[in-house]
Amino acid sequence: MSHVTVTVAGERYTVACPPGDGPKVEKLAIELDKTVATLRRRVGDIGETRLTVFAALSLLDGLEALRGEKAALLERVATLERNREEAALAVEAGEDAFAERINAVALKVEQLAALMNADTRARAEPATSPITPAPDMPQGEGDGASHQPQDDRPHPADPPSDRLDIAPGEAQ
Repeated sequence: MSHVTVTVAGERYTVACPPGDGPKVEKLAIELDKTVATLRRRVGDIGETRLTVFAALSLLDGLEALRGEKAALLERVATLERNREEAALAVEAGEDAFAERINAVALKVEQLAALMNADTRARAEPATSPITPAPDMPQGEGDGASHQPQDDRPHPADPPSDRLDIAPGEAQ
């Protein structure tokens, strides 16, 4: 145990403290001496014992207020931690939903690409059966193609324009 000498309200006191705590005790004594001096200016000279008791009560009141603030801050930290955990779960759920939507859109794109590839292949393949003129059409010289009427109908392999199965709201 070590000892430190402090002055409070003009009186010197020798105080025992754990080794290494001397500077801390000196600092506390200076704070107590300031509190006693402040009270003496406010209430006058009411005796050293009474001033010291009032100073101790004043410091303990401040300590109690700090303890209340600490408890309130700890509760606030706990609330913020709960909110953070809830937000992290919500973000994770949102990411999962977003990934599901991306996968659905990718599937639709793949379906569209397959349709477009099939259409391209169908257009590039030659007709398997020759076109023959209708029996009531006059035959010309050669292969008869010069007398064939122009067919403006869509090719059977052409997909209709409403062929995609994307429901409203799916590909947003």
